[in-house]
Amino acid sequence: MSIVEKGINPRINGNKMQGGIIMAEITTKELELISDVLTYEGLICKKARAYSKTLTDVDLAQTMTQIADEHEQRYNGLLSLIGG
Repeated sequence: MSIVEKGINPRINGNKMQGGIIMAEITTKELELISDVLTYEGLICKKARAYSKTLTDVDLAQTMTQIADEHEQRYNGLLSLIGG
């Protein structure tokens, strides 16, 4: 359940608005975890793109491109979460 669904008032509970979404403050530990996940998502995206360029099976290459695109979207979403 999101903090919006819980009815948390951002002015009372120290939360803030970001991109139209009420966001809670992110702790140092959460930032470290997000940083780790960003690293993993970036690596998966790069590897999937590299595989998609070297595979001779067209269907498999397209699947790897799709996987790379999905991980890139996750990477960008996480990056925007921390204001990057």
